[in-house]
Amino acid sequence: MARGADLMFNWLALVHWLPLAALIVLFVLIMLSFELGQMIGERWRAKHHDTEIKGVGALEAAVFGLLSLLIAFTFSGAVTRFEQRRDLTRQEAIAVSAAKSQIALLPAQSQSEMRTLLKNYVNVRLKLYNGLSDVGLAKTTLDQSHQIQRALRYAAIEAVRQSDEVELAMPILVKLDEIDAIQMTQDMARTLHPPYVIYAMLALLAIVCSLMSGFSIEQIKSRGLLHVLAFAFSTTLTFAVTVDLEAPRFGLIRIDSTDAPLAIVGRSLD
Repeated sequence: MARGADLMFNWLALVHWLPLAALIVLFVLIMLSFELGQMIGERWRAKHHDTEIKGVGALEAAVFGLLSLLIAFTFSGAVTRFEQRRDLTRQEAIAVSAAKSQIALLPAQSQSEMRTLLKNYVNVRLKLYNGLSDVGLAKTTLDQSHQIQRALRYAAIEAVRQSDEVELAMPILVKLDEIDAIQMTQDMARTLHPPYVIYAMLALLAIVCSLMSGFSIEQIKSRGLLHVLAFAFSTTLTFAVTVDLEAPRFGLIRIDSTDAPLAIVGRSLD
């Protein structure tokens, strides 16, 4: 679990500081590679006294097709993981609400402590979701949620032992197990991202595609420049959206709205 937490916070730190600079660099490299390819192409044509290079179109189509395929798979995976993380937040709210209902079946002397611990758990989880941009705070808050989980379990076990009707009290342990499983799944889901080498390979392919396009253009024309600007912008925009989907607590595409049911359950525990 500690290894998974380290991976999660390493990714959060990367997502928090790297993307904007990386996207700007990618955009500039695509533009420069187009210019470089154009210079190489003009020199080649001047040396060989030929304005048409046969067979290049098929190679360009193959490389552009490979780039499109990799971008499609990466983007599709990011969307799928985004939906899974949003669904896990809903599941957590449902599980906490069910646990709250089960508390009413515990002995009266145990209900107050259990409700307080469950409310503290909700508050800590909401604090974690809202503070993921601060890696140090997020680590501390995650440790706090684990401590409260252990306290909840010990309190629930003691409450079941004190209960005169064990069959009615036992379901609280099942609900706590469900909350634990959802939290672990949710925390581990934040570590599931494509390897960094995938993004590096996509960026390299985009640069190669721009280089090949520049090589095929005979001379500088405004229309050709417009095309490469459109290619560079669309590629970097796709990269930006993909990375944003991989970190739904940052940027423009967020799942903060799915925290509302959990917050409502927390207020109902007052």
